[in-house]
Amino acid sequence: MSWMEYVAQEDEFGCLIAAAAMVLDLTYTQVAKTVPLQDPEIFRQTGKNLLGVIALDRIEALALTRGKEMIDLGPPPFVTQDGLRYIAMVPAANHALAVDETGIAFDPAPVNEGVRKMWSEYDVLALLEFRPLERFRDQV
Repeated sequence: MSWMEYVAQEDEFGCLIAAAAMVLDLTYTQVAKTVPLQDPEIFRQTGKNLLGVIALDRIEALALTRGKEMIDLGPPPFVTQDGLRYIAMVPAANHALAVDETGIAFDPAPVNEGVRKMWSEYDVLALLEFRPLERFRDQV
């Protein structure tokens, strides 16, 4: 098991890109080449991330190139497994956190770089699990 390295978001709405970079052991730039970034002005006007579905599809495709399956764990309550990584969506402006193999959440917002709490201490709206493809195949 490799340790997850912290990646800060480089754009105002780049938290999902940074969280995916952490979970998939990629750089922010590598993920940003594939995952579209929400236009800040459109988000301010609509309050919605209109690129969310496309972004998640692209993260899923990136995960496959890294030998991982992305699974939406559905509505709460969530059950996680030690040894797997997650992206947690929290209500603070549709913010994304990366969760390491031990359940510690990493907030990609640079002002929160040193903040480490268990993912369960957050109000999590959605949780995406990333597991090795061979592990997924063994359970079907």
